[in-house]
Amino acid sequence: MPKERLTFIWPDNNGTVFCGHAGHHSIYRSRGTDDWQLLATTAGRGRVGSANGAFEVTPGDVLLMRPGVLHDYGPVESVWEYDWVHFQPRQEWLDLLGWPEHAPGLMRLRLDDVELRDNVMSALARALVSYPYHRQQLFITNALEEVLLWCDLQNPLSRSSRLDPRLHEIITYLQQNLAEKITLAALAEIAGMSPSRLSHLFSEHTGMGPIQYLDIQRLEYARHLLENTDLPVTRIAGDVGLDLTNFSSRFKQYTTLSPRAYRRRAAGSTPMVS
Repeated sequence: MPKERLTFIWPDNNGTVFCGHAGHHSIYRSRGTDDWQLLATTAGRGRVGSANGAFEVTPGDVLLMRPGVLHDYGPVESVWEYDWVHFQPRQEWLDLLGWPEHAPGLMRLRLDDVELRDNVMSALARALVSYPYHRQQLFITNALEEVLLWCDLQNPLSRSSRLDPRLHEIITYLQQNLAEKITLAALAEIAGMSPSRLSHLFSEHTGMGPIQYLDIQRLEYARHLLENTDLPVTRIAGDVGLDLTNFSSRFKQYTTLSPRAYRRRAAGSTPMVS
């Protein structure tokens, strides 16, 4: 029996990532599918079969299944719900997919950190939203990438799991406060260390200083908004904490295009959906 091609099952899929929420029923595919699957329990208890025997999953368990690996799962009790994502990974994601294996090709992470689990589930929830934009697939792909990045922090086989927890706090703070005026001194106070120590530690782990990291996050978020929304450029500049002149100059330096020229190129001939 060949691996199933899920694009035949969901013919309206228009990209390399598609997802949903399910529960209460069992799935059995002896040779899996021709793509990767991520499965995260959201409620109840489920049973997952594998070459090394069955095991139970509860909220906090996230599974990864490689192409061609047995899919054998279902509820243990009346309530078992889960979010699922089928995807073909981008090249830059491959380093994020080396989780501990329960059985060949079947990997499992247990997210015991409540905040990290909430971040993963929040990103999955965004992947399930039906976005009213012609860049919907990019929204879903970005949400999945965020899921994988958060999971990477819990992965004991990842270098990221050894990142200083103070840097986790700073990185999270920067990502959540792009519109705020942020100084190195303020970040050092949050981390409980001197500015020079923070700069050294941050650069050692990320290859750049915290303010440079913030600048890149702002510009990447601006690119995301220009590609996927019709928000005015002035609004986007404010959303990333910059005045219009400064934003336009730095964005052009970063991408070689002005914000408006970048939006025109990203949109091509496809009209924005309001």
